[in-house]
Amino acid sequence: MPAPAPTALSLRPPRFGVDPRARRWWTMQALLSVSGPMLLVAITLAALSALFFAGALPWLGPLLLVTLVVPALVYLRVCHPGPR
Repeated sequence: MPAPAPTALSLRPPRFGVDPRARRWWTMQALLSVSGPMLLVAITLAALSALFFAGALPWLGPLLLVTLVVPALVYLRVCHPGPR
């Protein structure tokens, strides 16, 4: 006899929602622990490069965007979305 086909589970909405204060707290933690330091390093490198090594900006600017700025913003947006 063939095995019965699996049925789709219907999920109910959560009984309790997440407090908006918790979301703000998690966002602040993300800013202080991951995204904030990455953005600070990117700004510092760009400023020092503009002051002392202006010739490096054409390649350093895109490199900073790809390695520090975009991942920091993606982490902040994906891992800690705003209010729903």
